[in-house]
Amino acid sequence: LRVYLPTCTDDESAAMFGPVARFVVRDEAPVVFSCAPGLSPAHLSSSVVIRGVQIHAFERSMLATFEGSLAEALPSDFPDECARFTPTQLREIVRIGVARALGHGISTDAGITIYVHLHLVLGADFDVRLPFASAILSSTSHEADRVDELYRAAVCHLHGGVSVQED
Repeated sequence: LRVYLPTCTDDESAAMFGPVARFVVRDEAPVVFSCAPGLSPAHLSSSVVIRGVQIHAFERSMLATFEGSLAEALPSDFPDECARFTPTQLREIVRIGVARALGHGISTDAGITIYVHLHLVLGADFDVRLPFASAILSSTSHEADRVDELYRAAVCHLHGGVSVQED
């Protein structure tokens, strides 16, 4: 609600919250609701329409949370590479890497994570500086295939052009 409420119009707030005759309270267990006597979930307001601006607010919030989690995980995944950056700098590296990944049509959490890892290890401009990366990212292959090929090519590049067999 902290994301949704600031985007509500007065009419949407009134439809969602008022006038309040009874409250529906979430129980301790997940996804279990307790209703006031005589009130069932079917008595709640008809459908709530979430507008584009609200969806965008949710997307921004989720993206910020994802970026924060990714930035927090980087030092344990890449301690040597991260040692020279402050937490603020790492968050900025992640923010830029996520934006570039999205610009290349990489939108899954797994794909973005791999892209940001490569962004950190190979350098911020690896996607234009390294011919193999540029070629792979500009292909029309499915996202998962491009990310897999990019990862494999990057590992090969990091090992001096020698292909590395994975388990």
